[in-house]
Parts: sequence; C-alpha cells; structure tokens
Amino acid sequence: MGTAHQIFSFLAQSLHQGTKPEDLKNFNLLVDSIDDVLEKVDTNLRDAKSGKQTEEAPGGDEEEPAPTPSAGSHALRAAKPQVRWRQLVDNHRKRFVPRLLVKHNEKTPLSLTLLEAQCKAGIRSSSGVQAPQTHQDGDGEDPLPNPYEEELSALSWPDEFFRPHAACRFNRMEDTPLIMVRTEEELKEMVEEIKGTCIGQEIAVDVEHHDFRSFRGFVCLIQVSTRKKDFLIDPFDIFEQLHMLNEVFSDPRIVKVLHGADRDVLWLQRDFSIYLVNMFDTGLATRALRLQGGYSLANLVSHFCGVKLDKKYQTADWRERPLSTEMVHYARADTHYLLFCYDCLKNALLAQSGMASKSGVNVGMAALESGEVEATEEGVQNLQAVLQKSAALCGQVYKEVPLDAGEHASSLSDRFGSRQRPLNPTQMGVLKALIDWRDQLARSIDESLNFVAPDACLWRVCLAMPTSPVKLRSTCNPLPSTLQQHAQEVVDIIIKSQHPGVGVKLPASDSKERPAEPATASPRESVPSPVESEDPSAGEVPNRRVVLEAWPVRLEQSPRPLVHVAASFGSWQGSSETSRKRKFSVLCGDSSEAEEEPLLGGDGSVKKQKGRARVIRRKISFASPAPPAAVIAKAPEPPASAAVSAPGATVPETGSEVPPEVPAPLRKRKKKRRRPGLVEVSEAVEAEPEVSSAAPTAPAPPPPAAPAEAVAKPAAKPPAAAVPQEPVGTADAAVPKAPASALDPRPKKRKKVVKRTQEMVVDPYL
Repeated sequence: MGTAHQIFSFLAQSLHQGTKPEDLKNFNLLVDSIDDVLEKVDTNLRDAKSGKQTEEAPGGDEEEPAPTPSAGSHALRAAKPQVRWRQLVDNHRKRFVPRLLVKHNEKTPLSLTLLEAQCKAGIRSSSGVQAPQTHQDGDGEDPLPNPYEEELSALSWPDEFFRPHAACRFNRMEDTPLIMVRTEEELKEMVEEIKGTCIGQEIAVDVEHHDFRSFRGFVCLIQVSTRKKDFLIDPFDIFEQLHMLNEVFSDPRIVKVLHGADRDVLWLQRDFSIYLVNMFDTGLATRALRLQGGYSLANLVSHFCGVKLDKKYQTADWRERPLSTEMVHYARADTHYLLFCYDCLKNALLAQSGMASKSGVNVGMAALESGEVEATEEGVQNLQAVLQKSAALCGQVYKEVPLDAGEHASSLSDRFGSRQRPLNPTQMGVLKALIDWRDQLARSIDESLNFVAPDACLWRVCLAMPTSPVKLRSTCNPLPSTLQQHAQEVVDIIIKSQHPGVGVKLPASDSKERPAEPATASPRESVPSPVESEDPSAGEVPNRRVVLEAWPVRLEQSPRPLVHVAASFGSWQGSSETSRKRKFSVLCGDSSEAEEEPLLGGDGSVKKQKGRARVIRRKISFASPAPPAAVIAKAPEPPASAAVSAPGATVPETGSEVPPEVPAPLRKRKKKRRRPGLVEVSEAVEAEPEVSSAAPTAPAPPPPAAPAEAVAKPAAKPPAAAVPQEPVGTADAAVPKAPASALDPRPKKRKKVVKRTQEMVVDPYL
C-alpha cells in the first residue's frame, strides 16, 4: 500500500496532497486516482496524434514540462487559451465597460457616461474628456447604455425590402472558397472585402462559445459567410483587434443574418465590444411561420435546403487547436446555407395569410425559391414584426449579475427537493455558504461553477454533511478535482455553518467533567446523550458548556439499581497482577463513603466499594433524561403483614420498607444480546425485587448478611431464614411440606454459558 501511495502521489498529485497510505482504503479515492491518471494518458496521446509535440530547441535547453492541474492554480490558468488576453479578464468587476474607442457608422457620438467609465477603467485616457455634471455615487454599478441605441431606434428599411425576390441558390461547400483568418492583416483584408462587395446585401454570422473552463466563457470561433465565400475567424491571437468587425457589423446597409441570436449578441459585446445593427434572426422567423419539425437550425436547413446537419459538435470543446476537419465542416455549415434559408423565409413571411391553405410554408419550395409569391398586408406586418424583434435583440446590453446565494439555494431546493429528501434549515445554511464559497473560488481561478462543483454535488454534500475530507470524498462519485483539492476548506465551511458562534476548530468541551468511560454496563450507557440547555443566548457564546439534567428523585424505599460492569485494569498500587477483565457490581446512587454497602468483587470475596469499584462508580454518569414515569410520587405505606421474598435482591437500609410494587421504569429490563466477538466468561443473573403474597403474619426480622455464594448466584436456593414459615399447630400442619423451590414464584432458568468467537472479516476496499 505504501508503494501504491508513492505512485499515485507522483502521478495524481492533486488528489493525494496531505493523504496517507491508509487513505487508499477508500475505494472512491482509488477510483478517482486511476481515472485522473487515465485522463492524462488520453490527453497526451491525443496531443501526440495531432502533432502538438514540440521539438528540442537548437540551443540545447530542455523542454519545460506541460503544466498539470496538480501544479496549482497558476498552471491551470497557463494551460488555457485565455491566458493570451489575461489583461482583459476581470471576474470581480461589478460593471461591464465596452472597449469601444472608435464608434463606426455613428449618427451620434459616444455618451459622456461611457467615456467617463472608460477613463475610470483605464481603457481611455482622461485627457479631453469632460465628466457629466449630474453624477451620483450609485451610478458606478448601473449598466451602461448601448452605444448604438440611437442608430437602432432610427433604423428603417426601403419599400423594396418588403417585396418578394428570387432566392439565391447556395453553392456546394466543396466549390465555395474557405478563408481562415488568424492574424490582424487577414482580418483587415476580410473587412475591406466585405465592405466592398456586400453593401446592400446580406452576410451570415455565427459564433462558437466555450464556458466550461472559464468563469464567464469566451468566443472560440466566428463564422462569416457571404454569397461566394466562407470565413472562419480564429480569435485567440487577435482577441484585442476583433473590434474592427464593428465596421461591418454596425453598418445598417448590410443585413446580418443569425439564427437564435439572443446569446450571440451578448457574447460579441462582452468579448470584443462588437455591436450589431440591422440584424435578421431566422429563429424568430421560424416561430412566426410555425415551421413544422421545430425551430432549430438543423430543421430549418433540412426543410429548405434538403441537407441534414450533424449537430454532434454543438457542445464540443472549441478551444482545441488545430481544428479537426469535422469541426471545420460543422462550423462552415452553420452559415453556408443560412443565406438561402433567409431568402426563403422572407418570401414565406410576405406570403403569410390567416388561412392555413395559403400559409407561407405551404406555397411550395418552387414558388419560394423563384419568388413567385404575392405579398399580403398581413405578411408585410409579420416581416416587420420579425425585424423589430431582431432590433430589440441587438439593443440588449451585457450586464454583470451579482450572485444571490439565497435565491440560488431556493432554485436548487425546487430542482432537487421534490425528488430527494429536502434540506432542513441547518443544511440550507450550509448550502448557501457553499454557494458563496464556490462563486469566490470560481472567480479567482477562472473556472465555471459547474467545473468547481456541480449543483447536484453541492446538494449531496449538504445532505451528507461530512465532517472530514475522507467522508467528503465518499459523498459523490466521482468527486470533482477542485473539491478534492479544497476538501478541508469545504469541511471547515460545513462545521462553521453548523456552529455560527464557534470557530472552525471546535474546542473539546467537557473533557474534565466527563472523561472517557473505561467500562460500561451496556451499549446504551456507553454513548451518553447530553441534554443541552434551551436558552437562546447559549448559541451566542463560543465556549458554551453542556448542561445536564439531574437524575429524577426517587423514594427512599426504592432499591438502588445494581449494575454489573465488566472492566479491564492493569497493575494498581504496585500489584503484580496482569491486565485482565474482571466483573464488579456497583450500586448507583448518591451516598457517602460510609453508606457504601458491601458487594461481591471479582475474586468472590465480600468487600466494600473501594478501589476499582469506586473508580467505576465515579465513571458512570446518567446523562440522558429519564422518562417521566421514573419520577415516583409518594408511595403508600405497605401493610404490616407484607413480607418480601426476593432472592438475590438488594437488602434495604435500616428503618426503610420496600414498596409493595416496583414501578415499571425501575424494573430490570431484559438483558440485551452481547455484541458479536465477545466471549462470555461468566453468568450475570439479575433479579427483580418482587413481593410475595404470603399469609398475614408478623414480618420476619431482617436476615443476616448473605454469604458470598448467595450474592454471586441469586437464583440458587435461598436460606431458610429468608423464607417465611407458618406457625406450628395450624389447620394445615398435616399437609406435607413443599420443597423450597415451590415457594419461589419465579421459575428457575439456568443460562447456558456459550462461548462465541467471530473471525474478523477484512474488506478488501475498506
């Protein structure tokens, strides 16, 4: 096991920081370690296959090893593509400020509020910028207006736009040129080409996004298609220069065609400060036409172009470079067929009518492609509604939304609470604390919330409430690597949330008042259950002490409980006897040293409760509250003729009488079965005090002290002095005398001495 721990500590350092070889008994930790190693092997094989291996430098310098997640958060960030524009990443900002230094195609200049915000953010120099006169302190967190708000409100279309036109048939993808844009020079050439050939026409735009290994996410690819060419823009090396696309995207003379642009508009604003003016959303058009089969891009292309798109790369990792041939084909197909679909949708909207037989999608593909449809008044209104909704999407503004832990916890409770066990108030507080912790950690290491800890994982952790890193690792399978690295922090948050007034490391209280019990009478007594005070102010004191309720008051006639204890002691006071388990009988109660009755020790002799018996008596504590029935009211005096015949019962004190009936709570319960693996070495027969229904005669004098044999085995034949005899000369004198065993109302039950042993079964995983 030590060798395996050394291997995993070298190969999976992120999972074995601060672990010991004994921790490998946790099966979940072992599985996670193997999975982590296999993932690294798979990554290296994929990099070797794609040709990412770097050759040795000519100077002879050794190649630096690739950063691994175990190297820390810096290595994690260095392996990400967003490290190239790290100066633009600020996950703790409270307001988004666009990096728009030049406003292309403007009708009105940039507002003074935006200029002042750019100066404060360090995007623009403060020289020549006049601050607005009406400025309040609370304006620092309000979202800034859209810089092209005036241009969007003044947007209009000519009458020719609302007339049917023949659709421009798309070319085959193999016959269409593909241009890859990776440098600033190539970006400028593309912008100039589009401005020179697409004025008064349309371009198709789409973006590929990644948000799993980044807190906010970033755009990984931009696709632009004209009627003759397809462009794929790789933004990783020109992230700060892509704002030049505003020359084309904000030009109202060029129609930008997108499908489902509600998120694409915000992503372009957030990453590149690109704003769209004059956009047509084909997703809104399919909803206006109620296209059969759904409103997805795949159904739209299949309906109008007869091409089936493979959407398996929709959720692929678009950070990979170089892009595979399949991914390039997928990216081109998203915009290559979109312009032809735009022409058909526009004609279908113009031909839209209230009658289903004259609906735009039912006029036939030949009529839609040729433009031989008649525009109706209702169709023109439908096209105008789609354009206005598309303009409203362009008018959106990217906002920084702060995290509300309470609202997020309520949403998780609605999602998981109906299917699983709901959380109690304490667990809900832990969930809110973990949500805050996850948000702060994700912002600092630039990771998504789902990568740090998925919502389902947080819910399971709050249900289990683990109190150690080992228990936390067994909560979820597999446990996210980030939670494994910060397992101790999560456990500290759970403990601190359970005890708001106490520090993370809770002090060990009551260590002097309640030491560890070396011997107990039963499993019930071995686990004390203290009753804490219900004072509401007790929770505010960090080092509060546990208040125990007093044991219920009993009558003087009630016998004290006799507890048989098996304890192990070593040498005591210089004795040479070895450590062995011995049996002691202890009277429990509050009595002084002078009132201690003689009891039978382990060696069979009668002795007082001194030495080891007194030690055991002090160790026994009744912390759990007794049932209400245990508090006995004042019992009636027993009749003078009552005689007690209880073999093995404790002799009452002088001057006290035994009550006629012992309440149920004071009776000896049935002895519980011993735990497996415990060898029974002696018999322990406990007798209940019972009242015999003898003849009404004078009570017999108190019997003398019983010998040691009578105390050790109470079920044996009682002495003759303890059995009341009838006077001689009565009417029943001729009746033969019954044996002594018949006078005992309780039948004798002799326990068998059973020696049981249990072999230890070793679990190979635990």
